[in-house]
Amino acid sequence: MVKTISLKCPECGAELSVEEDRKQCFCQYCGTKILIDDGSTSHVYRKVDEARIKEAEVRELLRLKELELEEKKQAAKAETRKLRIKWSIILAIIGVALMMIGFIVMDVTDDPDSPIGILAIIGMFCLMGIAAIWMSASNDNKK
Repeated sequence: MVKTISLKCPECGAELSVEEDRKQCFCQYCGTKILIDDGSTSHVYRKVDEARIKEAEVRELLRLKELELEEKKQAAKAETRKLRIKWSIILAIIGVALMMIGFIVMDVTDDPDSPIGILAIIGMFCLMGIAAIWMSASNDNKK
């Protein structure tokens, strides 16, 4: 009578019966080659699935690209914010200066219809421009 040993397929987990004197066998369910350890040597069973490794590498690359794209978007938003602040300061200085000049000239000349009074109106428009810049910024953030 031939002695058999019982072992489990390392790939699919199926229970197998193999003759004791064999050094290797194949799983009858999945076809994996199995080297049988006789106690004097040890074997590591490893199946490398190249497709899954490549898929994981591609997934990781894609994730890194998405992170890079997100960083670029954040940098662009920060740059836009800086430009809005700069233009707001410039328009505020111009607007306040023109309004002050316009009101001073109107006060000195006592003529509200003076062409210099237009400076005050232009100054107010500059200040309204600041409001428009920040309103467009809040609309951009909602998108």
